[in-house]
Amino acid sequence: MITVTDLSVRYETTMALEGVSFSTPAGRLLALTGASGAGKTTLLWSIAGLISPDAGTVAFEDETLGVEQVSLIPQGNALVSVLTAQENLTVPLLAAGVDPGEATERATAALERLGVEGQARQLVEQLSGGQRQRVAIARAIAARPRILLADEITSDLDARNRDLALEILRQEAERGVAVVFATHDPEAAAHCDARLHLIDGRVENPGTA
Repeated sequence: MITVTDLSVRYETTMALEGVSFSTPAGRLLALTGASGAGKTTLLWSIAGLISPDAGTVAFEDETLGVEQVSLIPQGNALVSVLTAQENLTVPLLAAGVDPGEATERATAALERLGVEGQARQLVEQLSGGQRQRVAIARAIAARPRILLADEITSDLDARNRDLALEILRQEAERGVAVVFATHDPEAAAHCDARLHLIDGRVENPGTA
């Protein structure tokens, strides 16, 4: 369970988020919608612990859950261009203390799930935008998170791979992961179990998520 209470984030004179409250349980796929600049990315980064709010709290039902169990797929993918696709998955796993053999197995399996196993040995800079997007999704699920935060992950994908990405998010939710997916795509949002709509940093119809 993710519980956000009265969360506010200010950037100089701009309120990026103001009094945002909602909760979403494990096993549910929550769509986070709103126009560009509505606060979706700020909210995801706040949940991930990468932004310290000016007010309010983010809490997880399991108090033992650490940041290593939260995976964020950011806009722009944040892949390391001088590493191969597979290395972009294995290096974070090794840094988290995963055994090298298991790290390789997890990376291989995740790339296969996203249909980019054929690009495993290619450098990121050699991949197309859609391939990079799928590698970033694979990196997140290889970590086996308990909370998965995804920011506009279907924007660079064609229809077939968009459906694949949404199915992966669904599978993760069914595995018991709390998934929050920021999207501009109404069809993608319709695939989710619930929707939280932001307008200028505020929640539209609070309490409905």
